[in-house]
Amino acid sequence: MTIIKKTTTFIFLATIAIIFVGCESTRTRMVVDGMGTFLENMKIAINKADDIELVRESMPTGLLQLEGFLEISPHNDDLLVRTSEGYYSYAFVFIEDNDKDRAIKFYRKSKKYALRALKRHKSFSIDPAITEEKFKKILKKIKKYEVPALFFLCSSWMKLLELNPQANTLSIELSQIETILDRILILDENFQYGGPHVLLAGLYSTLPQNMGGNPEQAKFHFDEAIDISDGKYLLWQLMLARYYAVQVKDKQLFTSTLNDIISAPDNLLPQANFSNLVAKQKAQALLDNIKSYF
Repeated sequence: MTIIKKTTTFIFLATIAIIFVGCESTRTRMVVDGMGTFLENMKIAINKADDIELVRESMPTGLLQLEGFLEISPHNDDLLVRTSEGYYSYAFVFIEDNDKDRAIKFYRKSKKYALRALKRHKSFSIDPAITEEKFKKILKKIKKYEVPALFFLCSSWMKLLELNPQANTLSIELSQIETILDRILILDENFQYGGPHVLLAGLYSTLPQNMGGNPEQAKFHFDEAIDISDGKYLLWQLMLARYYAVQVKDKQLFTSTLNDIISAPDNLLPQANFSNLVAKQKAQALLDNIKSYF
């Protein structure tokens, strides 16, 4: 039995036990709140997985279980961030390419849970009515341990703006995202193998120049992320091809980068093996659909 199946079985049995203990008891919340190590082991197992379909089959059950745990312990910040990350990852890897409406639904969930994790700061809000100056003051109160919540807030938020932009608030939302990402870079630019740099790069490479688009800044941040990951976290090269190369209409960069991803050695980064498998699969899909981009 694989680690994923073993851990999923444990969580399932723990869920059954919790149901019989009673959802409102202090004891039940203590059980849920004590599951952090097991949930982390589950995440590690998924990250190391070498079978995309196995993860596809396992994730929906895991997401429903996480939401069930949150019914019992709704203020558990670790659970909130894990659930936000889970819905974002599931939508990005398995849903968005085939069902954008459903992906939007899951990205909204991801954004909602990330925001809940940040509500310890009663002043924190992404309300468009907040002035830029006030928003920056609020973000100065955010600490390094809250970077994961900020990161998945921005990740899901950017996807929602990409798939379902709201014209009347778009410029304000983009400005707030950029401000958050600037704060994350100060707190922990290395998070998720340089992920904050990739989000900024994506922002600069998808916007028109009159709204803040900047190809040079996009390339700089992509290069920073690839350097932080030693070029081993292949999703960043995938994003470079998908967004920057398309933005600057560099077909050669697009094709060469995607081919490099596909030909990269297996188990290049064992602790992120699953992400690299996904990058290879998506790289091939982009190449197969190159006429849509050039």
